[in-house]
Amino acid sequence: RRIEKLPEPSYVVGLLPFENYDLAQVLAMNQQELEAFLTLVYKSIGGKSRVEEKLNTLMYFEKLCSDSASANVVVNSSLMTLFVKTLKVYKTPKLKARLCILMGVAIRYATYISPEISRSGILTVLADGLKENDQSIRRASIACFGELLFYISTQNSEAEGNETWKVSSAILKKLTVALRPGDQVVQHYAAKTVENIAAHNADMVIRMMSEEMVTCLLEIFRTATIDVLRITALSALSRLAYHSP
Repeated sequence: RRIEKLPEPSYVVGLLPFENYDLAQVLAMNQQELEAFLTLVYKSIGGKSRVEEKLNTLMYFEKLCSDSASANVVVNSSLMTLFVKTLKVYKTPKLKARLCILMGVAIRYATYISPEISRSGILTVLADGLKENDQSIRRASIACFGELLFYISTQNSEAEGNETWKVSSAILKKLTVALRPGDQVVQHYAAKTVENIAAHNADMVIRMMSEEMVTCLLEIFRTATIDVLRITALSALSRLAYHSP
């Protein structure tokens, strides 16, 4: 069940600075055609275009990312680095939220995400989004943050010969910030992330768990007005208890 029901992204075809390809057409492209198309997308989002064009392109592109093949291309390309850079530079709430939503969709559908993307500062940027005043940015940031942490928690950190994801304890503890009283949607994303991590990665659990995290989850279970949020908090607590010494 989705935590938050978001409207389907809609875009104006006439504002796209490139051909309105659908997913099947993009997947059928050869390497040269795909690179040329992605370059046009990159220029639309990263160039000096108006914010309205950037938003329109992002909403169009989001529709293409709900497929594992296309999502794998996006998250492991320079586009993902561009998204992170744009999040750092722009202050427009609609643009920042849309970027996080698109990134979250791509991460959710991707089957492989190279640890190299961590060099862009993606985890720090998403964690910083939790401090934004705008509700839409906070929600989109924690949703994307949770998707990425969940993916990382499922990876084998002891795989020999492979570069692995490294997540600092400070970053993991940012989840507690999202569990504090306030927006119950943000709390729900955070509680679900804690639940998911605790089901897959003992090391990450030990490094993220704190007395405040447990207290916040207990308070959510006691006072939340959304039943499914209370259930998620209780499940997260039970999984944390399993790892507790």
